[in-house]
Amino acid sequence: MSLSGLISALVLAAGITASPTGLLLRQANNTGASTATGGPLQCPPGFRNVVFNTVAPGQANWQQRFQNVMSAGVTNWIGFSVTPISQNQNYGKPSFSPDNNQIPLIMSPDDISYATNNILNQNGAVVGVFNEPDFSYLGVTYKNDAAPLAKIAKPFFDAAMDKSTMLLSPALAFTGSSYLKEFYANCAGCEARTSIISIHIYNANPDAAIGLIQGVRAKHPTKDIWITELAPASSPHQDSTNSGGSVCNLSAAETQAWMVKVLTFAANSGYVKKVFWNTGEWSPDFGNQCNPSLTDATGALTPLANVYKGICA
Repeated sequence: MSLSGLISALVLAAGITASPTGLLLRQANNTGASTATGGPLQCPPGFRNVVFNTVAPGQANWQQRFQNVMSAGVTNWIGFSVTPISQNQNYGKPSFSPDNNQIPLIMSPDDISYATNNILNQNGAVVGVFNEPDFSYLGVTYKNDAAPLAKIAKPFFDAAMDKSTMLLSPALAFTGSSYLKEFYANCAGCEARTSIISIHIYNANPDAAIGLIQGVRAKHPTKDIWITELAPASSPHQDSTNSGGSVCNLSAAETQAWMVKVLTFAANSGYVKKVFWNTGEWSPDFGNQCNPSLTDATGALTPLANVYKGICA
């Protein structure tokens, strides 16, 4: 089947509604036919997930928008908060309850105490240990070099040694750099205690995006991978070679094709267990080119979301 035919089939495929359990990691029943037969992928349990950025609560129909995305076969979501978003002013302290599906992130050293005292004591909990510490977004988010960050993080890893909590590695802005190697070289025992390698993938060329995933796997051959941010581009002006010098100009159809190709590789890899598509909210800055939004200005699902919904059986 041609790629365009596969996309059409996936858009028409029925998605799975995520079950409303109270676990941090809810498991979706994702089984189905191979795309070789023109059907949806046989994805790992809980494969499809999403990112909601802090602009989401300011958009129309925030509660319905969130629920629409979660109904599109999505299991978990990531926001930029170590606390439940019902306690986070950046997400508007919503009155509805999206906390059970949230993967918390340690964003700065200030979050370590909360994570130690709260998350490590939860059976089956998951936490990301620093988000893009190699880059400061607009000069606002926390940034540090690998060696000093390792010394800051070491007590948290030590506290987790006898806990069941899944620890996600620092997720880098510059995927494939030597930062993570240097971090672990200065944090004795931390790599062994890391449950999952967390990575961010943005590249308008799907083959290059797949190459970045394969490069991380080559460096960490015994660890499973979660792609905790995934899209062709992180902004209209940056195609996530992280050089900032390229503009992603994919059409809507090409963005859908990008999604199908990269997710087909990831689902079939055997080591990419979860992907988090960025973004769940509406991203008007992209316009009609390379737009990764799963919802539109009203909060309704976009055609791209229908591809995401149909990609796993």
